[in-house]
Amino acid sequence: MKRSIFLILVAVSTAVLLLAAAGESHLRGQPQLYTAVYWFGGLVAIAVFGIMLSGYYLHSRRIFLYLGAGFLAAGVMDVWIALSFSIPGHDAIRSQTGYAIWMASRLTLGTLAVVGFIRHRTPALRSRSALEVATFTASAVLWASILIFLASTFPLGRFFSARGVSPIVNAVCTVLFAVACVGYSRASVHRGNLLVAWMTYGFMFATFGQLAIGLAKNPVGLLFGFSNVMKVLGYLTPLAGLLAEQSRLQRRLHRQSSEFYGLMQAQQAVVETSDPLKAFQKIVEAAKASLDAQAACLMVHDRARNILEIAAHTGFDNEVAEALIFRPAEGAFGSAFATKATIALFEISEDSALTGKLGDSVGLASVVCAPLVVKGEATGVLGLFFEKPTKLTKEQMRVLDAFAGQAGLAIENLQVRGQAKDSLKAISERTKELEIVYEVSQAITSKLELHELVDTLAEKLKSSVQAHACSVLLFEPDNDSLRILGHNKLSRYVAVEGHVDQCDMVAVSVAKEGKARLIANVPNSLHCKYPDLAGDDGGKHHLLSVPMFSQGVSIGAINVFRRGDEPFGEREKRLMTLLANVVAVGIANSRRYEYQKRIADSLQSTFAPKLEIIPAGTEVYTLYRPGMSESDLGGDFYDIIHLGGPKYALVIGDVAGKGLDAAVYTGMSRYMVQAYSHEDPDPVSVITRVNNALCRYTPTSKFVTMIYGVFNAETREFTYVNAGHELPLLFRQLEGNIERLNTSGPAVGALTEAEYASSAVILSPGDALVFYTDGATDARKEGKFLGTEGLEKIVASELRRNIGDPAEGIFEGINSYANGYLRDDVAILIVKVRKPGSLF
Repeated sequence: MKRSIFLILVAVSTAVLLLAAAGESHLRGQPQLYTAVYWFGGLVAIAVFGIMLSGYYLHSRRIFLYLGAGFLAAGVMDVWIALSFSIPGHDAIRSQTGYAIWMASRLTLGTLAVVGFIRHRTPALRSRSALEVATFTASAVLWASILIFLASTFPLGRFFSARGVSPIVNAVCTVLFAVACVGYSRASVHRGNLLVAWMTYGFMFATFGQLAIGLAKNPVGLLFGFSNVMKVLGYLTPLAGLLAEQSRLQRRLHRQSSEFYGLMQAQQAVVETSDPLKAFQKIVEAAKASLDAQAACLMVHDRARNILEIAAHTGFDNEVAEALIFRPAEGAFGSAFATKATIALFEISEDSALTGKLGDSVGLASVVCAPLVVKGEATGVLGLFFEKPTKLTKEQMRVLDAFAGQAGLAIENLQVRGQAKDSLKAISERTKELEIVYEVSQAITSKLELHELVDTLAEKLKSSVQAHACSVLLFEPDNDSLRILGHNKLSRYVAVEGHVDQCDMVAVSVAKEGKARLIANVPNSLHCKYPDLAGDDGGKHHLLSVPMFSQGVSIGAINVFRRGDEPFGEREKRLMTLLANVVAVGIANSRRYEYQKRIADSLQSTFAPKLEIIPAGTEVYTLYRPGMSESDLGGDFYDIIHLGGPKYALVIGDVAGKGLDAAVYTGMSRYMVQAYSHEDPDPVSVITRVNNALCRYTPTSKFVTMIYGVFNAETREFTYVNAGHELPLLFRQLEGNIERLNTSGPAVGALTEAEYASSAVILSPGDALVFYTDGATDARKEGKFLGTEGLEKIVASELRRNIGDPAEGIFEGINSYANGYLRDDVAILIVKVRKPGSLF
């Protein structure tokens, strides 16, 4: 209010000085005075535009953009008026045009000011700030240019000067500036920003100036001059507001720096000082200095005696400090502790409990007590004493709360230090538990066979809880009994429900109920199935039994046993419960592997090639190596079928895919070939019929590459069809080289009604046909495939040697190239024509 009155007096004094300096007739003869005012006002308005832009970028509020656009448009129009007044001639027309532009600039500024007030809550987006600034700036300049053009081209000056229009325009401007003045005076609008707050005075000046225009009889009189002075003052108020805002920020920064320094000292004392009492002393000294108190004290709650007593103090002697002992709810200190709320007394005399203990010699007038709250519990009180009745501001109360928080942290550290050894021990134990879980998890991947896996895990579990024996028990598939897994050397193997072993019966109930149990002091017995626990010395052992769950279903239990006087505790129970979940996963995986292994073995015994037929006058060598470790069966197959007389069918194929899924289609393809070859052994007929059948009854993804040919043992002619398979190799003994037998059609099962053609070749004595699957040519070394050319070299080298089993030799060459890692199944079939006189 004082500042507003002061500004009003300044405005009135300025107007009076202007009226005293020049009369109305004198002003009419001095247009250069108006020109100077317009120049000054226009440049100041443009400078205010720059100030508003800086405010926008700093605070991200669009209110600054609205104000900036208004001042920019007004400044551009004032500068244009000043320029037009600098050109001689046509004073009457120039005055009317300038008046029109003057009124338009006031309407523009007033309107944008009101819009900014209305939309002051609309935030600006940081990512769009540059675009918004450009939009507002361009719009303001464009709007000012349009108004200048209209006023210069059309007789708007006469229009604005007309008796009917001029009062309305003045009234509108007056209302706009009055609304803006009231709006910008609201704290919710300026939000403590003095730059925006001082805009209130600028719009107040604009309101007075607009009232003066309404009272003026012509646009060049005293009242018009008064209005221009008000306009310039309105332009200057943002500059004054900027200075005021900077001064406020500097004062605030200085105060906050002092507070921050004090808080930093307190925090440093809490963190670095090992002695809590020294930390308390530094906190009270820093709080006293930061808040200009006469004395300060920190009181800590003694739970055993339920009292508040001094832990640190400054500003009064030890006798007074020792007398300050309060119970909860006693006096200001006790009330602050009990209510967990800050209590301020402007007159210490109001607190009889406090004045009685302070005495009359201290000279303290007021006190503020802030509770120390740690995790929702009051642990003490920080008190500040002042010589005069003092009311702390909100910011000072915030600082006091911060010091109280630091003091609470120091008390918490004191409590934590008392528990440090226990915490370090717990952390160490937790780390060991995680290491044990990791070791057990690693052990799960080391074995696939169920009983071997259980033996390995049992040793890990025993060492994890210092046990002497361990058993893993699983539910039988068909009943609720349990069986002990592993190859441990028990003294007897009996179904759990078939004997009276107390510990195993506990495992049954634990597995059914799903809850771990601890049993101590179980007597040793000669009949115990665990040799490590058997004995007749009257000793005892302890049991920990935990359930195992797989996919939410109980599958059994784990028992661990310990001899001696120390039973299992809750730590071992928690650890074994955690490990039981890991063990259950490993057992489930192992059982799944065994199930798939049984299926694979069954299919292997049914589908695996068993060559019992050898064409007359030939030597046959075969080899099959799976590329997957899960089973011994894959998608490759070969066969020799006796067609009667000297004719034999030679077959080799490769089903798309691997493992058990491919094995089913392997058997299907093999039996189809056997059936169709006995009906009509012609290679084209057999391949065509197999293709049609597979296209009809199997998925399109399950095609088969295949070679089917008929070998005549008498004529040594081989007639064949290659359905997309790897090219067979023909080794010529006489020349010592390799020939490729070309392909003749797509894989069977891939294309409906595919057409095939046969080819024929005659073998000489000593020649050999080599059939193989793509696992041989796909062998890789450093990313490079072996390929058909590489395989040809291996085949030629092995057959030239003519020592041992050539199929084994060829495979060794392939495996050596791949460094022992084959990605796919490899099947090899070699049919070699004997030389005349050969015994084998």
